[in-house]
Amino acid sequence: MNDSPPNDVRETRQRLLKHVLDQYAYFRGQVMWPGGGMVEHLGERSGYSLDYWYDEGCSVSDWLGLNLDLWRITGEPHYLDMAERVALNHLLYDQDASGGFCGDRGVDFVREGSPWPFCCAMHGTRTLAEIPQYICTTNGDQILVSFFYPSTTRLAVCGTPLS
Repeated sequence: MNDSPPNDVRETRQRLLKHVLDQYAYFRGQVMWPGGGMVEHLGERSGYSLDYWYDEGCSVSDWLGLNLDLWRITGEPHYLDMAERVALNHLLYDQDASGGFCGDRGVDFVREGSPWPFCCAMHGTRTLAEIPQYICTTNGDQILVSFFYPSTTRLAVCGTPLS
């Protein structure tokens, strides 16, 4: 019995993955902030002041999640590296002193942003809570350490527990 999907399903998956990776390249090259964050407004940079390029806490959380999804799908560690970059540089940048997560924070600090309880607070909190499962992972025969937060872990590599 053949457990692999039919050719048309494999081709559809490949086509969809190519589309996602093309869009990923655009966002990484044209939209992403240096720290890994995502802006609220999309469009061409020319003609807009820095004030227009506010970040969006939900977009930052979704960008981090997309990188984790692409790492799980492709096994390419550079997606895990990008997720770590976003988490350490920009997700925490979006966290307000009150603990909530902000939207509308400007790169030039003209707009300080404020916690948005209707979206950013939920997205940021959920994303922050998901990070610990990726601090130390394995792909079956390698150990990958990311998100350098204080932690302890138990791992099994090739079915063998490490102590």
